[in-house]
Amino acid sequence: MQESESFFKEIIELLKLPIIYILLGYIIAKWQLKYKIKLDFIERQLREFYSSMLICIRRIRALGELREKRSKLSNVAWKEICATRKIPFDDSEKVFEPFKNMIDVDNIRLREEIIPLYDEMLNIFEKKIELANSPTQGWYTDFLNFVEIWHGYLNKTIPNEVLEKLEHSEESLKPFYEDLENNFNKLRKELSGKQLNPMHRFFQSLTSWRSRQKKI
Repeated sequence: MQESESFFKEIIELLKLPIIYILLGYIIAKWQLKYKIKLDFIERQLREFYSSMLICIRRIRALGELREKRSKLSNVAWKEICATRKIPFDDSEKVFEPFKNMIDVDNIRLREEIIPLYDEMLNIFEKKIELANSPTQGWYTDFLNFVEIWHGYLNKTIPNEVLEKLEHSEESLKPFYEDLENNFNKLRKELSGKQLNPMHRFFQSLTSWRSRQKKI
């Protein structure tokens, strides 16, 4: 009788093992699926929102830096010309014509290249806002106002005097640009695997625990 009871206990214990493995496999699979969904979302955040926004920003900055450099150099060159001539000089319009052309080109570039880049960013913001992290979403209103003021100025519905009082400057968007850059780097780091998969962390902890147990 005792041998029979012992035999049945052994059978029950053996049956428990497959159930434990199945349960563990289910937990791991569910955990992995949840992590994959998270990584897929991060990929979308990077590809459809943060990368697209940063490409526009870098293009805007590059064009802005070129415009500023050309403006400074043209001011220096014009002062040098004026220093060597008696003002007013007869051919001033002819001499100034290349400088005027450069200003005209910069203004055309502002209207046809830079402002459309702001519009593209605003379009991305509005269509993909669910992919932005909460702090980034908080910048929507300020950025919308910034773009609308530019359009008002270019359409001559906002006078220069009003524009000055509005303190309209890209300097005000620097924290927004920094937020985009920081989130981009953070998400890219997480996606690249520098932040371990939760299951990897679990098995790493388990291995560490077993190593400590062997030393005891």
